[in-house]
Amino acid sequence: MILLITKLRKTVIHVFAIKQLPIVGLAIAGCICPAVYSLIFVKSAFLLTDITIPKYDLQLMVQDEPSILWLYRIGFLILAVAYIVGGWASRHAQGRMVWVIIISSALLSSIMLLFLNPYDAADMFDYIMHGRMLAFYDANPYRDTASLFPLDPFYPHVGWVNSISPYGPFWLQISALTARLSGNSVIGNVLSFKMLVGLFYVASIVFIVLILRRQNPTRVLNGLWLFACNPLVLYETFGHGHNDITICACLLVSVWFMINHRHTLVIIALVTGALFKYVTLLVIPAALVISLVSLANRKERLRYMLVTGLATALLVFIAYQPFWFGWKTIDLSSRIYMYTTSLAAIIHTHLRDHIDLVSLSQTTSAIATVITISATLFFSWQASRDRNWMSYPRAALTILLFYLLVTCLWVQQWYVVWLIGMAALLPLVGLSFLTYMTSFAVITKALLSAPPLLWVRPLPAAQFRELWLTLEVMGLPWLVSLFLVARHFFRSTRKRQERSADNSLMPPD
Repeated sequence: MILLITKLRKTVIHVFAIKQLPIVGLAIAGCICPAVYSLIFVKSAFLLTDITIPKYDLQLMVQDEPSILWLYRIGFLILAVAYIVGGWASRHAQGRMVWVIIISSALLSSIMLLFLNPYDAADMFDYIMHGRMLAFYDANPYRDTASLFPLDPFYPHVGWVNSISPYGPFWLQISALTARLSGNSVIGNVLSFKMLVGLFYVASIVFIVLILRRQNPTRVLNGLWLFACNPLVLYETFGHGHNDITICACLLVSVWFMINHRHTLVIIALVTGALFKYVTLLVIPAALVISLVSLANRKERLRYMLVTGLATALLVFIAYQPFWFGWKTIDLSSRIYMYTTSLAAIIHTHLRDHIDLVSLSQTTSAIATVITISATLFFSWQASRDRNWMSYPRAALTILLFYLLVTCLWVQQWYVVWLIGMAALLPLVGLSFLTYMTSFAVITKALLSAPPLLWVRPLPAAQFRELWLTLEVMGLPWLVSLFLVARHFFRSTRKRQERSADNSLMPPD
C-alpha cells in the first residue's frame, strides 16, 4: 500500500511538472464551455422554436420535461469545474495559443448562447417594450406603462406591464434605437438586444486587457479568462440579455481613466453608468476621494470639483431632457416595496404581519440606505489612504459587494455581473475569490431553491420561504465575508501590536 501511494504521488508530481499541462487543461476547459452551452442549454431551450410561447420560463419547461432541471444542474456543475481548471491553467500558461484558446472559447460560447430562449429574463421584453414605446408610440416609459399598448405584438411577452421603467435614460435611448432597427420581429428583437449588451461585454474585455497590460502584465491572461469565460457573465448577458453588463463596462472605463489620472472622466464614466442603471452612484464617493487626495494642491482640487460638477450636470440634463416631466421622472419609491433573497427580505417578511406595510417598507428602505451610505463613505476613506493603483477597483468592488450582500432589498443573480470585471483586475484572493464564488452561489436560486419554494401551490409561508431562499443563496457568501472581515481584523491588530512592540524597544531621545 505504501509503495502504491509513493508511486501515485510521483505520478501526480510528474504530471503537474509537464510544461504543456496548463495549456492542455485550458484547451479542454475552453472546449467544454461552448459544448455545454450548446448541448445542454440551447438544445433544450432553442430560441427559434420556444420564443413562440410567451413567458415560457424554466418552471413551465420543467413541467413539460422534468429532466431539464437535473440537466441544468449538471451543466452548471461541469461549467464550474471547467472554469476552475481554466482559472488555474491561465495563471501558468503563456503565449499566443493561450490568447487564441480563451478568445475562441468566449466567442463560441457567446454565439451559442445567442440562440438560447431567454426563459429566465422577462426583463428583456421590458427592455424591448419600453424601447418600442419610445420609438413607435412617442410614449414616456417613466410615466407610461406597457398596459397602455395591449395590441403591440410584444405585449404578451412583457412581465411588468403595469410598471414604469426602472432604468436610466441612456438605456432607454439605446433601447429605442435598437427596437426601431429591429422592427416587429420577436426573434430579431431578442437577437438585437442580446448583441447590444454583447457590445458592452466586448468593451469590458478590451478595458480589462488594457488595464492589466499596463498595471500587471503577468495577470492579463488570467484576468481575461476569469471575466470572459465566467459562466454567469455569459449566461446572463448572451443567454438572457440582461443589461447589467453596462455597469461592468462603465466601471472598467472609470478604472482606465483613474490610472491615467483623468479624474473628471472617471466621474463622467460613473455617471454614464448611472444613466444606464443607478447603482454606479455608490462608487462615486470613492472615486472623488481618491482623486482629491491624488491632486497636488487646493487650486487643482477646486478646479477639478468645478469642472467635474459642471460636466456632470450637463450630462444629466442632456440625458433626462427628453423624458422630463418633473421630479417624478426619477421617482424610485416603488422599489421600496420589493424584497427578495436578502437580509432585508428576511426582516421584512417576519415583521409585515405586525407593522403597517407602508411604514415597514419605508423604514426598512431608509435604514438600508443609511447603512449603505455610511459603509460607502467608510470604504471610500479607507481607499484614500492606499496609494496603490488597485485601491480604486478594490474600493468599488467592496462597496458593491457590501450593497449586494448586506443592504440590497431585492437581489437577483444577474446583479453579480456588476462585480466580475472589477474582480478580474485583482489577484485571486479575498474579495475577488468571494466575487467568483458568489457568481456560482446565486445560480443555485433557480436550480435548487425555486422548485420547492416558488413553483408549488399553495406557496410556503412567506417568512419560511424568504428565510430558506436567502440562506441557501447567500449563506456561503456571508460565511466567507465574515471570515475575510475576521482575518482583516486580526491582521490589523497584529500589525498594530508589532508596531507598538517596535516602538517600545526604541531608545528614548
